[in-house]
Amino acid sequence: MIGKRVIPPALWTQKREAYFVVVEIPEHARIDNLRQVYQDHPLEQLEARVEIIQSRLGGLRTKQVIAALRSGDTATACAVLLTYYDRTYHKAIAELPAERVSFHRFDHFDPAEIAETLSNSA
Repeated sequence: MIGKRVIPPALWTQKREAYFVVVEIPEHARIDNLRQVYQDHPLEQLEARVEIIQSRLGGLRTKQVIAALRSGDTATACAVLLTYYDRTYHKAIAELPAERVSFHRFDHFDPAEIAETLSNSA
């Protein structure tokens, strides 16, 4: 289950047996990408989404993100959110068998280049 979504058993089994590719990109590039992706979303919608994860994000970080959004400092909002998501991702990755995980570091965010590099390394 993810939040209130139920993962079908077959998909869950496949996930548990899968090989994982971890793509590592510098924080500044991830922040730039997030800012671009969400730049046209209304402030109210972004705030509402942040409030949905408040129980996991924590009260202080929720306030920091919303204050940053309201002041137009989307870079700070993204950075605070990434601390939450990165901690969650790192915990999940740490629980995986090491032989089923590969790490690939890139110095910038270019989906086509990343896909090509990963497909050539498979």
